[in-house]
Amino acid sequence: MTGEITNESLGEMDTSAEYASQNMKIDEMSDEAGESARTAESDIGSNHRSADCKEVVRKMVDNFQKMGCHMSLKLHFFDSHIDYFPANVGAYSEGEGERFHQDLKVIEDGYQGSWDVKIVSCYYRSWAEERALEERFYIEDIDVDICTHIMYSFVGLGADASIRLFDPTLDTENNGFKRFTALRKKNPNLKTLVSMGGWGEVSDNYTKVVTDRILREKLVNNIVEFVTNYEFSGLDLDWEYPAQRGGIPSDKENFVLLLKALREKFDRTGLILSIAAGVGEKIAKISYDIKGISKYVNFINLMTYDFHGTLDVNKTVGHNTPMYPSSKENAEESKVNIDTVVKYWISEGAPPEKLILGTAFYGKTFTLVNPKEIKRGAPVSGPGKLEDPAYYKVCQLIINPKWQYLYDEEQKVPYIYNGNQIIAYDNVESIKKKAEYAITMNLGGVVIWSVDQDDFQGICGEKFPLLKTLDRVFNAIC
Repeated sequence: MTGEITNESLGEMDTSAEYASQNMKIDEMSDEAGESARTAESDIGSNHRSADCKEVVRKMVDNFQKMGCHMSLKLHFFDSHIDYFPANVGAYSEGEGERFHQDLKVIEDGYQGSWDVKIVSCYYRSWAEERALEERFYIEDIDVDICTHIMYSFVGLGADASIRLFDPTLDTENNGFKRFTALRKKNPNLKTLVSMGGWGEVSDNYTKVVTDRILREKLVNNIVEFVTNYEFSGLDLDWEYPAQRGGIPSDKENFVLLLKALREKFDRTGLILSIAAGVGEKIAKISYDIKGISKYVNFINLMTYDFHGTLDVNKTVGHNTPMYPSSKENAEESKVNIDTVVKYWISEGAPPEKLILGTAFYGKTFTLVNPKEIKRGAPVSGPGKLEDPAYYKVCQLIINPKWQYLYDEEQKVPYIYNGNQIIAYDNVESIKKKAEYAITMNLGGVVIWSVDQDDFQGICGEKFPLLKTLDRVFNAIC
């Protein structure tokens, strides 16, 4: 169950029955769970200015725990994007989060579930509107009831510290930015960020700008102006990667200085600051002062995907998003998986709650050298016939009897194969395991690359099956 009661200001809080039914997803619960939610929401609504609300929460916890339901409740203080709390207790005002937690400790001590509210951060590729008509995905297709944060991808950086538009037609002439931020009208709790960078941008301009103090300051001011003018909720900085791909060693330190300067400016207006980070230990050691970065960002989108592909030097089958190492891997190879990467970032000083686990809504394809050797580590001659196919394409192959299913029990990931073609991908079950892992590791949530690659039309069944799987795990609808 999810109860999400927000108050942009405590005096303007809507506690109507209609609001309750929309935000608590009562219709998706069992009769018993729904009735408990309605009662609790009603009680919270009538007591939202009273500490009696604590007793309401206690009762709700007890009821839902008896039913075996996971409960997750969220409070925003004055549209704060930093502080997440387990329930709405309107008697507490801005800045009183510590007292709130102390007062609710007795409830938390008696509840064995999770109080976390997980971020579901969804990247949106603006060029999805230019796909073939039958595959086209529009900004308005984004499910804003599941995605908590959405990132418009991408804008770029000029050598003069200006913000570059990659596609002015999509971004401004077709009102891409405006339509994107307007999604907050559908869900006022939604955060709409713009992402700067991406794989297509090398380090040259970033290095030049962050190395020069004056240019760095100019960039900060330009970013604030850009984000404010287009009414974004903040910035996701996707520099791939500091001190690499044309960068220099000092990028690592200067990247932290840039984030520090952005944080100082962003705090004045409540803007969100996140980064997308290359995750492997080799990349991270060169590019990131992990503890320094963590100090200034709201969260870190870990790009825990693209672990393997046809660019691997050993030219063998490997999965895009392996959860764990394989017993057949050597010491170095066994570092290339989600579990090892997440634990490395935590060991280097990243708070788990600031780490957002990357999930891939697309696959990797390979052409096998020997069609009879079907397994992880099998030799390949190159990429498959489909290049990084979106899940909405993969799922159509899954239901085709010519394609066979293969599950890697060690790495907890699926493949499908047909003749000399094999595809590594994620399905509902493997996405479920990744969401459960985020909960187990107390991570801040998950990030999706990218929401437009899910089966958004329901070609293979349910619409947005992967996205909805994340929602079900995090909110454990009864």
